[in-house]
Amino acid sequence: MKMKSAKKVPEVDENGQSSEWIGTYTQNYGCVGQNGAWSINDDPTWNFREGDFKAMADLGINYVRIQFSINSFAYPDYSKDRTKVNRELVEELDDVVRWGLKYGLHVSICFQGYLDDDLDGLGAMTPDGAKENDFTPDLLASKESYALKGKLLAGFAGRYKNVPAKNLSFELQNENDLEAQPVDGVQMMTSDQMAEQFIMLARSVWNVTPERGVSLSTTGFKLTEKYRKYWSKLAEAGINMDYHCYEPRSFVAPSEWGHVDASKMKWPGFTDNDGITWDMEKVYQTYVAPWKELADEYHVGFKLGECGIFVSGDLFSTTPYRQKDVVAWAKDFATVMQKHQVSYAIGKFAGETLVTTIIRDALPSPELNQIYIKNAVYTKKTYRLEEYTLTVYVNEALAKAAFGKKK
Repeated sequence: MKMKSAKKVPEVDENGQSSEWIGTYTQNYGCVGQNGAWSINDDPTWNFREGDFKAMADLGINYVRIQFSINSFAYPDYSKDRTKVNRELVEELDDVVRWGLKYGLHVSICFQGYLDDDLDGLGAMTPDGAKENDFTPDLLASKESYALKGKLLAGFAGRYKNVPAKNLSFELQNENDLEAQPVDGVQMMTSDQMAEQFIMLARSVWNVTPERGVSLSTTGFKLTEKYRKYWSKLAEAGINMDYHCYEPRSFVAPSEWGHVDASKMKWPGFTDNDGITWDMEKVYQTYVAPWKELADEYHVGFKLGECGIFVSGDLFSTTPYRQKDVVAWAKDFATVMQKHQVSYAIGKFAGETLVTTIIRDALPSPELNQIYIKNAVYTKKTYRLEEYTLTVYVNEALAKAAFGKKK
């Protein structure tokens, strides 16, 4: 199957946002702890690979979200001085921006977490190796942590000052939330105080590059009045909204508290554990439309920064997903979001996790029911670059459904 190469990167509006982004996301530096868990892969061709960007363009993708844990910058020594960053990792992000320009991809860098995540005892790894949270909860992060992150963002804003807004945007945090468990001796912010901190982070970018698109993402919850009040304050300040849609949850991300029998995991016509039958238009109207309407009210950008299919935990003895259902879901999703002019990212793009991973370095084993798709067909593809050759396996039917332009 021959797919069209990515077109010229779409233009953006005054918010640095486009409604024409069709893309994916990566998590190459997802979580790093000082005791070795979730540690960085030392092979630089794995961390960020030009071949992946070339493959994205080959599949018609024009947008990629880079989720980057910023305490990774302390690699490899993880000293207490977080005012300095690892230059090699900074240069890897330089590569990402350059490849985006080269292959016609808008790059959105998500600066996830805080520079001291593994030092404050609230996120990543505590000194004794006990996992508490992957990252410091935003409501529990100190003003000092926010201030240091603001300096980092200002530094990157200056570094990429000459990159056009249509090619690059920044995300202030991954899945900002209004909930956190209290911790003895740690002062928790109010939602208003947290909003002020994120507005400060946005301004640290805009003070250097006023035209740079800046967003904040949230998880797949409904837009309650509590969330509406908080996000209205952020939107009023000019921060774009990024919603992560993993609904209907018991099909897209089944878990202990929400799943059905594997024989019922079909699309279209999926009926969830509450007896509700879904199609993607119903998902849009129930979960997505309220967020988009709020963004429109404040004239800021809106996109779906994450969506995809995966299995949480060991819920099924064999894989619950079939190729035809996964492809049908992706086509339904892309058709509805394009109809409503909502940019989206389905992923993640490459790796050995998530059912909707588009390309893989090796064919998945049927025993790995969290990532295996029954009857999936993969095409072996080779990308030759100046420094190395990348060979991958592409689920082309899934890629076409997810990233092809719908009439």
